[in-house]
Amino acid sequence: MYVMIIAAMIFAAGTACADSDLEIHTYANPLMPIVGSDLTYTLLARNNGPDEAIGVTVTDVLPLDASLISVSTTQGITIDAGDLVWEIGNLGLAWVSINFIMTPLTAGQFTNTATISSTSFDPVLTNNAATISVTAVDEDQAADLDVILLDYPETVSEGSKATYTILLTNNGPATALNLEFTFDASPLTLGSFQSAESTSGFCYTLINTCVGFGCLYILSEPLEVYCSIDSLPAGETATITVNLGASLSAGEILGVSSSISSGTTADPDISNNIDTHTTLVTEYQIDPSDDDSGSSCFIATAGWGKGTCSR
Repeated sequence: MYVMIIAAMIFAAGTACADSDLEIHTYANPLMPIVGSDLTYTLLARNNGPDEAIGVTVTDVLPLDASLISVSTTQGITIDAGDLVWEIGNLGLAWVSINFIMTPLTAGQFTNTATISSTSFDPVLTNNAATISVTAVDEDQAADLDVILLDYPETVSEGSKATYTILLTNNGPATALNLEFTFDASPLTLGSFQSAESTSGFCYTLINTCVGFGCLYILSEPLEVYCSIDSLPAGETATITVNLGASLSAGEILGVSSSISSGTTADPDISNNIDTHTTLVTEYQIDPSDDDSGSSCFIATAGWGKGTCSR
């Protein structure tokens, strides 16, 4: 009898001490939606344990002046009762997510706040709420940015220079402000970088930010070029030229990617904000007409390419 009572007390104590640290994160895409277009919210809920959480519920305060279009979730059900209620149910040590699409009806700031709770004891409450804000703009205040890799080599021989020409165009209708362009070339490192210039704004790499011996380590970092443009009026184009030393072996593939974004101007179409290309590295070919009496030759590539050859 006493054994049963003690066992029941131990079980009850263990149940009362069950902890479930819940956390919630909220994301929005895009951060500057166009009035009347889709705005997608994503909520990520997690139980950090150590125990299973019982009766987990997320309440999301929906933005005003926006219409709820659709909802999808990896677990549980949703109830649209003014606010969005996501009834997850019991949750083990795992992540679950929900996506819902809304349409802003007016221009202005939209704030979304989500809160997670359960009937289990939560020892950490500071991660039980998350808020994100977006700014909806009218279409005439947006700028459709377009990036095109206009000129690029299909192949490049070992030790040769590779030149890429990129066009950045603002299709309007508004002037695009605070543009950030990124060019990366994989698997090259900054040791293969030669130069970059833009007809508008300025270009730089991590090499421009290093000091002293730190620059030696920078050369082994991935090759990424950045260009900043303060403004690009509607209908205008900026041209960026990037020169690289193809310090790769024959048969390797050089993959380049160019992307553009604005930190303060909405873009109604982000599908044209990136362009990619691949370049095949081929064996160095000696020009038979360039005979130098059979002596050895040096491939001059300003230190960016291969070393010597012989014939």
